[in-house]
Amino acid sequence: KINIGAINCHESLNFGILKKSVVSIGGKSFDSIVSWTEENSSNKNDMTNENAIMLENQNLSKSFATCEDRLIDAFSSLYLTLADGVLVSNSLGHERVDSLKRVLLVLAKSFPEESIRVSIGDLIQKIAEKNFSQNIMSWNDTINEWKNGISKMNQGWPAASKETLRSINDPKNYTSGLWSLFHILSLSISSNTINPSEAVETIKSVVDNFFGCEQCRIHFLIAFNNCDAGACSAKNSKESMVLWVCRMHN
Repeated sequence: KINIGAINCHESLNFGILKKSVVSIGGKSFDSIVSWTEENSSNKNDMTNENAIMLENQNLSKSFATCEDRLIDAFSSLYLTLADGVLVSNSLGHERVDSLKRVLLVLAKSFPEESIRVSIGDLIQKIAEKNFSQNIMSWNDTINEWKNGISKMNQGWPAASKETLRSINDPKNYTSGLWSLFHILSLSISSNTINPSEAVETIKSVVDNFFGCEQCRIHFLIAFNNCDAGACSAKNSKESMVLWVCRMHN
């Protein structure tokens, strides 16, 4: 059994997989797991075949999170990261600016929704034009204006809400949306928009520089530096990178 934690939104799949769903696939290699997933994802909402998703709590009436839901979750957590995690002690030093730009450049290439990619590019341009180092109000105004200009994504965390039954706007959904963002990055490698090294460094940079939970940050970095979950080989191939993200998530 494996826990499924990602949906390939680059191919607009709506496989209807819940974060805590468990799939029985027997003893299979990585390649056969990928083939199995692709075969079953072509059925999308077909719940009658022998590999149908078995919900742990058997609550079949619960709505499935769609691919669009997960994209919205990812965007909401990206916004919250930018709004709350970028400025520390009202300052944004040169190193943090450079880290922020690198993260946004990768997301501008890899986010599945074209309008979001364009808007992230616009945000990068604004960061290059303004000095936010001592002006937290200016930063907040810029980020809120950026978010409000993308109305279709300004909808909280619908996927996390369906899976946890929390309110759609509950900030507790933040980490779920952030993992959706990280899984989207890992799947971007398959579409050749970014390479494994870019994806790994972007995830590491987000956690290291902009994640608000210090204990979580330290735990992640220790695991990364100790090569836990295949971290040291994650940059070597698409498969290694995808597996690293899934292992860290689980």
